[in-house]
Amino acid sequence: MAEFYGQPSETPPFATWQQAFDYIAKRERESSTPMVLVFDEFPYAALANNSLPSVLQIAIDHDLKRTNVMLIVSGSNEGFMESKVLGSKSPLFGRCTAQIRLQPLNYLEVAKFLPNTPPIEQVDYYATFGGTPYYLSQLDESAGYQSNVINLCFDKLGTLYEEPMMLLREELREPAIYFSVMQAIANGESTPKVIAEHSGVEHGNVNLYLQTLNNLGLVGKRVPFSEKPERSRRGMYIIKDPFFAYWFRFVGPNMGAVEQNAGSIAARRLALGEAFATYVGQQFEAICAQ
Repeated sequence: MAEFYGQPSETPPFATWQQAFDYIAKRERESSTPMVLVFDEFPYAALANNSLPSVLQIAIDHDLKRTNVMLIVSGSNEGFMESKVLGSKSPLFGRCTAQIRLQPLNYLEVAKFLPNTPPIEQVDYYATFGGTPYYLSQLDESAGYQSNVINLCFDKLGTLYEEPMMLLREELREPAIYFSVMQAIANGESTPKVIAEHSGVEHGNVNLYLQTLNNLGLVGKRVPFSEKPERSRRGMYIIKDPFFAYWFRFVGPNMGAVEQNAGSIAARRLALGEAFATYVGQQFEAICAQ
């Protein structure tokens, strides 16, 4: 903020969030130029200071609304954003003028990250890493597809090796159960009854877990043409996100080999062979639909 407003670099920090918002409001009341204020990863700041949502609500209601400021509050913790920012019990409830649930990039957008890669291999990349920009930013295009897969997913030090487990731990109270549910779906189980049997979840509770995963955009329900997803009894559950589908299909079952420093062997035997070709065929349907 000091840099934005042309203040000396040695300007002392604000003692409270309230002082920070007051300063912005004061400066922007004096300006006729529209300004966009982005508060990124809001959940982390709010978890460190429980009063932050209330402080921001007061700032919006009493100071910022008299300015030409557009405030964008964003966060990767979907559960927190939905309950603590958009939820009816949140101090910020009813104050947003728009809400955007950012979706992963599609295949054509992902291909732009790999301009020097042949289209067939671009499909392999999409089927493996999906459309999350952070995952794509980890790729080294010059190294080739196989090296990227082994280095990122089948190495104990790989950036994406434990990514799904970390996300489930961050978003959910019972990550182990959700892990089992997703593993069952990745193994080909597609109906609630069979998913419950293979994941160890009580049949009466499995739909709740599936609904939560669906809300997070990780799991989806395919139904026959013309049937509504919420009513169809012939629906099949799939893992929607390509990276999670890939990870639970190939990486998760081989974590033992990875931990024993044999990840590259497991990758070449399973994740880069005939089983992977079959998996890519399934993901190719989604690419065609896009």
